[in-house]
Amino acid sequence: IYNFISVLLLMYLEKIDISNININNFKLPKMRMSERKFKSNILVDDYAHHPTEIKYVIKAMKQKYPNSDIITIFQPHTYSRTLELKDDFKNLFKDVKERYLLKTYTSRETYNKEKERKVKRIFKWCKYITQDDYKKISNYENKVIIFIGAGDTHSEVLNSFS
Repeated sequence: IYNFISVLLLMYLEKIDISNININNFKLPKMRMSERKFKSNILVDDYAHHPTEIKYVIKAMKQKYPNSDIITIFQPHTYSRTLELKDDFKNLFKDVKERYLLKTYTSRETYNKEKERKVKRIFKWCKYITQDDYKKISNYENKVIIFIGAGDTHSEVLNSFS
């Protein structure tokens, strides 16, 4: 929304005609709270990988679906970012029903077993997800299941739900 309003303001200041802009046609970028149905569940795919973004994704879904349990499946983005922001990540998922963790999306970094262990310790209240967990989750009803992270692993998993 902030991006949309900023663009409108810029267009106004530059004297660009905004009369044909219709917010109903506004499309979110790919992987920004993209929703789809799976059985009676809502699956949400979001690119968030910074603690502030994640906090607002969870808050928005709780507001939009106040009577549904929230399940998160999070993929940290890079060891350096995750370890640097560890204090911001510590209590991030405390208000959700179930919390799962995927292996870190290393992006430009290379896999490092010791750093992966440190990341796991940051998210010690999250369960490292298994195939059995996916089977269990796929049988849920009336839940909001949020796949959060910058990597593409969660998108592959999300597609397996469809």
